[in-house]
Amino acid sequence: MHSTFNVLHKEDKETMELCTTVQQRGQCPPLLVVFDSHEGFTVQADGNIKDMTFIAEFAGDVDFLENRANDDCDCLMTLLWTADTSQRLVICPNKRGTISRFMSGINKHTPNGKKKQNFKFVHYDIDGESHVLLVACRDIACDEKLYCDYNGKENAYPAHHFLQLNTNEVLHKEDKETMELCRTMQQRGQCRPLLVLFDSREGFTVQADANIKDMTFIAEFAGDVNYLENRENDDCDCLMTLLWTADPSQWLVICPDKHGNISRFMSGINNHTPDGKKKQNFKFVHYDIDGESHVLLVACLI
Repeated sequence: MHSTFNVLHKEDKETMELCTTVQQRGQCPPLLVVFDSHEGFTVQADGNIKDMTFIAEFAGDVDFLENRANDDCDCLMTLLWTADTSQRLVICPNKRGTISRFMSGINKHTPNGKKKQNFKFVHYDIDGESHVLLVACRDIACDEKLYCDYNGKENAYPAHHFLQLNTNEVLHKEDKETMELCRTMQQRGQCRPLLVLFDSREGFTVQADANIKDMTFIAEFAGDVNYLENRENDDCDCLMTLLWTADPSQWLVICPDKHGNISRFMSGINNHTPDGKKKQNFKFVHYDIDGESHVLLVACLI
């Protein structure tokens, strides 16, 4: 282990353990963003996910369907389906979204599609507002990709559960408590409210969806671990040093180009320039956690 690694403080370790416990209780999911050469970015379970686990809220810009009738976005989600076609609303995650925008769609009305589907979109009335939640519809094994039917074309796929707001399901007390726990953890700085945004120049980027306190734990930098000498000619633009030793043949890096999490979409800058220093709002910190090397992303005020 590198002798200059920080040892994670007791309070910070408790925060990470709380996140692990919340996952084990089925209150939030362990997920990886995985790049597939055929499908593009996909989402994969990084641990076993129990049936009925709350995966995420489907987030994005809300617009009238008639404004998006010719949209090339392949993951529009119905938010409100009314008798008056001019009032129908859709969620459009092509500019702003969460990890849900990378989840793969299938046609659940074919035998193969039904077999693949492991989560579903459910419309809920939460305190009088319409929300679309992603919920596991069976036990999902570690390393399994997440698949669902987006029901994007109302004429092609039955969408009888997309009804007007006053017929949405009302969120159960226990499920509402789970969402409130997530919000409370965000407010305490124990987890972060983030959106994935597409920028025409920079590609996918990450934006704060609410104020984030200094020293908030953003994420662990995740990916495949390899020796640097095996990746020194790699075209991946987001390699992260994991272990730096006196022996160059033992240098290790984290490679998120195939497997990663939201951290792979965070933008890099040169913090040795005045403009770069001004922009920087989080940092990578190497920690020794129970004798293992980890790289954590932490909010910082420069």
